[in-house]
Amino acid sequence: MFEAPLFFKIFFVVMILVAIGVFVFALMLMFGTKTRSKLLARQVKSLRGATDLSKEDIESMLTNLSDVSIKSRKKVIEENEDNLKDIADANARINKGAVKETAKAFKEGFTSSNKTYCKYCGAEIDADSVYCNKCGKKLI
Repeated sequence: MFEAPLFFKIFFVVMILVAIGVFVFALMLMFGTKTRSKLLARQVKSLRGATDLSKEDIESMLTNLSDVSIKSRKKVIEENEDNLKDIADANARINKGAVKETAKAFKEGFTSSNKTYCKYCGAEIDADSVYCNKCGKKLI
């Protein structure tokens, strides 16, 4: 008796399963919109539940992440407190010098009224000058 090779047996079974699947799909389409809407409603309901779980998971992860961040920041500060104080002191000294220089420049600018600048060429001239010493233009 003739026996078909294994490939043909598998192919035949697969073709039967595909035909059954197409038949079932056609039947589902014939049932109409009620069946499809029920299926979609079930899918939407399951997605809502998954979304709610996802929101809770994300909130929990964010809470845990912020706790870890705060604890690690505290640990870094505690371990490096002396270095951080040294850096803060150095910054204060630098800023103190800059503030003194700025205050000095303002004070000198407001109190020294015997010098001014030419409005034409920008040269420094005496405040009571009538003509510029550099460009020669009349100032008043």
